[in-house]
Amino acid sequence: LGQALSECSGELQRQMAAVMLTQEAFVERRGRLQDERANLQKRMEELNSEITQLDTEVQRCNQQVQQLRAQFSQNTSHYDGLLGGSSNIAMKLCERKSKAGAFRACAQRALSLAKAAEARRRPELQAQKQRRQLQLNRQMSVYVKQERMRLSATADCAEAEGGEAQDLPELTAAAQETWHA
Repeated sequence: LGQALSECSGELQRQMAAVMLTQEAFVERRGRLQDERANLQKRMEELNSEITQLDTEVQRCNQQVQQLRAQFSQNTSHYDGLLGGSSNIAMKLCERKSKAGAFRACAQRALSLAKAAEARRRPELQAQKQRRQLQLNRQMSVYVKQERMRLSATADCAEAEGGEAQDLPELTAAAQETWHA
């Protein structure tokens, strides 16, 4: 019995030693796992902190994007207004240039038509001018002859009345009355 007890007791001690070794391994493993968990918790806190910081930065970026969109919209509307105004001015200027070109072409056409009409009528006008000059020359010569005759008649009257130069204006007036009659 002593030997059975001793064997049993040896076996139990071996088993106890094995359980204790296992327990030590578990305690050691548990310590490592707790350290790892502590490290992981620390890392989780770091990650949570980074996530919080990134969330803050994302919100700030969203605000900047909204501000930039508003600024872009303002710039776009401003320059669209300027471009629209300048394109409107350019369109009006182009329209004015077009009208000016049309008026110039019309004026050139009218000038060429007037020159052509003048060229066609020039011989006729030259002939009329020559006829009128001849007619005026004839009328002038007739008038000069009549005035010579009147002066001659006045001179004859002056000689017939005695030839005094003082009565010449009266004689001229009498001659003109006679002439008109």
